[in-house]
Amino acid sequence: SERLNLVVCGSDGSVKSSVSDLILGQREFSADSRSVCVRREAEVCGRLISLVALPALYSSQLSEEEVMRETLRCVSLCDPGVHAFLFIIPEGRLTDEDKGELEKIQRIFGLKLNSYIIVFISTENLKDAVLDDVIRDVAESGKVHVCVLETNIDKSVFLQKVEQVVEKNSGSCYTSNMYLEVQVETQLKYKPEIEELKKTINNLKEEN
Repeated sequence: SERLNLVVCGSDGSVKSSVSDLILGQREFSADSRSVCVRREAEVCGRLISLVALPALYSSQLSEEEVMRETLRCVSLCDPGVHAFLFIIPEGRLTDEDKGELEKIQRIFGLKLNSYIIVFISTENLKDAVLDDVIRDVAESGKVHVCVLETNIDKSVFLQKVEQVVEKNSGSCYTSNMYLEVQVETQLKYKPEIEELKKTINNLKEEN
């Protein structure tokens, strides 16, 4: 069967690493994965899984150029494309950092990302009322799939959830072409503002 290409994202590097270890049944992403994409492969329940850890983008020390490079590299490592993005939220309420990370990922990868993203929420010692709040907050942040992640993850249930997303998308992936289309649209969107800024700068130079 076809390899499943997955991207793990979120604001907390250690939680992403722990979840990745649980899914693949092996340890571990290196500390370098805090600033660069790292890819691992393993067979899970008879299915080959490729897992790429995306560095945190919202509160990181990465420059915009580095963010663009790593996000493009992330998709490129998943040739022919990403079947699902797994957004990991640590136990507790959705923080401003989590919201910022989700919004930044959605902005960089575009609206099509929402068809491929699954939100995982750690539930150890988490009361149902708090969990409901987190799910509602996530839903308000974008039209995304929400999957409650138990600490001792059931890999077959996890695979079923991913397969549901793949089936819903008729087997299609989020591709590097989709990513590049978003970047072109972003450039075109801000081009008039950039041109206007250039004119203002030139006028100021002439005045001086």
